[in-house]
Amino acid sequence: MEFKSIKEIRENIDRIDRQIVGLLAERSASVKQAAKFKKTTDDVKAPQRVEQVIANIKALSEELGTNPVVVEQIYRAMISGFINQEMAEHAEMTPSITRSDPVSEYYTEEGCYITELSNSSGDPGLSIAQARVLPGVTTRWHRLIGTTERYAVISGKGLIEIGELPPRSLSSGDVALIPADCLQRISNPGTNDLIFLAICTPRFVPEAYKGPTPNQVRP
Repeated sequence: MEFKSIKEIRENIDRIDRQIVGLLAERSASVKQAAKFKKTTDDVKAPQRVEQVIANIKALSEELGTNPVVVEQIYRAMISGFINQEMAEHAEMTPSITRSDPVSEYYTEEGCYITELSNSSGDPGLSIAQARVLPGVTTRWHRLIGTTERYAVISGKGLIEIGELPPRSLSSGDVALIPADCLQRISNPGTNDLIFLAICTPRFVPEAYKGPTPNQVRP
């Protein structure tokens, strides 16, 4: 095909890209269904199958006269992306039980104790942690970038501050909703430990945790 201008070339590339994305969508749907037939994460990763696909497309590249090195690089990146998608699909469809481990509790610079109950890259949509605040303690001001959090109180009494809201009391059964990027802290005015679940969507990652800038700290 002979082109008369860069505009024509770009229009043709755009046409090809539409076809490629359409085929990727079709491939993605097949990958999603394939997860149903795989019982373990090793079945999902399937390194032998990956190398078989790579060998096939390299042979096809040479047959069609395109650069097999470039095609291999593209395919390895694409396969890696689809494996990540399939791992997530597999995790969502695989029943599992995570046992609580009390000895895994650790102290944070925020001023409370944390026990991670569920926080996995295989379940990226949500994480659950149990937080424990000692009597008389107020946690430090902080916010979670791009992460919405809920405090579901199990026992004890709390006094929570969220954004511009005045302090609000919390007790067993109460749930506080903390929008993403919103300043927050909680105090324990009682005589017993304050225990609550911290439920984050998407799952909590350390990079999301930020302390306030000086002008963000409320008096």
